[in-house]
Amino acid sequence: MVLAGGLFFWDRRRFLPFVLVVVGIMAMGYGFYCIVPNPYELIHLPEYAVLTVLLFMAVRGSFGKWMPNRRLYFVVGGIAMGISAADELFQGILPNRFFGWRDFGLNGLGVVLGLMVVWAWMENSGPRLED
Repeated sequence: MVLAGGLFFWDRRRFLPFVLVVVGIMAMGYGFYCIVPNPYELIHLPEYAVLTVLLFMAVRGSFGKWMPNRRLYFVVGGIAMGISAADELFQGILPNRFFGWRDFGLNGLGVVLGLMVVWAWMENSGPRLED
């Protein structure tokens, strides 16, 4: 964190938001660690965040010219949550696996985290799309 924060130190308007985001992510991680009995379930957060970022890049590359920016976020979030629901339902029919609402909720939080990362990237450094 210190090394990455040092990169933003010279650009003071990005340094404070960077530190606040990192501290917020650390606080959320600690909170989830206290709430979730199995810490290995937290892998759902980065797994679905990365899935959401990749889906956003794919959908934007295919349909970004015709779709407004706000609608793009909803479409990508819906696709990612559909994949999450299908994954959990498929686990429910497998032997020795279980459907879990907690897992579905963690998947949803991962999707939201991925959309926040995409939004921050698009707002700060990426090309702007018209609304």
